[in-house]
Amino acid sequence: MIDFGRPRLKEFQGWLADEIPCTEKEARAELHSFPLPSLLIHYINWRDRIVPVRPRTVTTWDKLLGDKRTLDNWAAVNAHVERIVAGRDLTPYLSHDIARSGHVRSRASKGKRPGVEWGDKDYALNAYGFHHLQLSDTMLSNGWARRTKELLYVSFDRSSAFFLMVGDHKSFDDGTLAQAVAEMRAGSRSSIMGGASTGSEGRDHSERNKLQRHGFATTMTVGDKVVFGAMISTAGTSTHHSVHVAKIMRTIEEPERRADDADFHQTLFESAPQSCPARPDFVWRMHNFDVGLLERTTGTFFRMLPWIR
Repeated sequence: MIDFGRPRLKEFQGWLADEIPCTEKEARAELHSFPLPSLLIHYINWRDRIVPVRPRTVTTWDKLLGDKRTLDNWAAVNAHVERIVAGRDLTPYLSHDIARSGHVRSRASKGKRPGVEWGDKDYALNAYGFHHLQLSDTMLSNGWARRTKELLYVSFDRSSAFFLMVGDHKSFDDGTLAQAVAEMRAGSRSSIMGGASTGSEGRDHSERNKLQRHGFATTMTVGDKVVFGAMISTAGTSTHHSVHVAKIMRTIEEPERRADDADFHQTLFESAPQSCPARPDFVWRMHNFDVGLLERTTGTFFRMLPWIR
């Protein structure tokens, strides 16, 4: 079991707490009070809303190309294809909240059990794995794209982007996004649950949505198939985030124990373009979602665990 009190891990904890944007001093203090695993969940919940900048191929769901909303916004959709293929920064087309609301304290009423705080979370991303992009080329003076009624829902991995649908801000809750995701997953062999039941697939959309907004994962029925609906935790975060944090904690344990060992330093730098400094200074860092050791005197980042995007 790793000791969270080790100086390098305490420094990492402080760095994470300072990286997450928030508007209240109390929220910042709360971040600094969290233990490392909980803080990583908060960091990842925020950072996953920003799409890492790298070139990607683009594929689309078959139904996207024949939808009226897609055709009505074809020029804007195609502009996003060009940006993504070229590896341009998509941040200006995301929600403004990512720059200021990385952590919001619970607003639970006194004496009542706190529910899910959605002020610092992206429901579509956490529940379904889809970012939503504004469909405007008009850039405002603050550096963000003009907010549009229509939104493009896209999922990303490290090398590709998948265009699901053109919807709007109501698509989060009105069932259109949930239905599109379910139909798309029903066509993917890897996502079919083999008929297993969680008790939520027979509910109507409004009931499922209430469960999801309270942090309950759900399933849906498409034809004769039962597929995952919302992949969400009781805190409103993605279950993929929780799994990734568990992997991070396992990944850093052995390198942390060896991070002050000279032989370990030489092994790391065998694949680096420069030689190991006489007195290396290693700290833990997240680069996008990838966790690794940063040697600060040379600026060399040694990735230990990549994220899916």
